[in-house]
Amino acid sequence: MRQWLERLAHRLHMPNKRVVRVTGAQSLGPGVAVYAIDVDGRRIILGASAHALCVLDRYPAPKSEDSAGPSDPHG
Repeated sequence: MRQWLERLAHRLHMPNKRVVRVTGAQSLGPGVAVYAIDVDGRRIILGASAHALCVLDRYPAPKSEDSAGPSDPHG
């Protein structure tokens, strides 16, 4: 995923100093996944399949990550 994001950033002529960090990934089935990435202080939730990539949501990135993240129902 990181290599794909780096190629996308290059195609969009994004400056190299922007940091793209994958903060979470969850497979939903064969060839389908959801990713959470942080870019320049924004969290972007992506849905990905073999044929498409969709932005599902975006919001300011949390200032600090807790050990019990949003995917942990007991946190």
